[in-house]
Amino acid sequence: MGAYTRANAEVCLLGVSPGFKAGERVRSHKVHQVIEAPFEGHSKKPDETRRRIVELLGDVPRIKLFARQRADGWDAWGNEAPEE
Repeated sequence: MGAYTRANAEVCLLGVSPGFKAGERVRSHKVHQVIEAPFEGHSKKPDETRRRIVELLGDVPRIKLFARQRADGWDAWGNEAPEE
């Protein structure tokens, strides 16, 4: 809990490999950084997060680290990720 408000931001970090050139790889420049969505559970990212990443970069390999769920088109690594 924050001192005045509930600390409820979920941070999403995008990792890229060396030599990545955003000007050549970004597919859409209309993707916004902030997503406002109802709370769905501890550490759960809204589905909109994955949709925007795909819109931003296209069909590239994707992985969710420290995953608690699986999503189509994404690899999931995490102690709490369900087995495939």
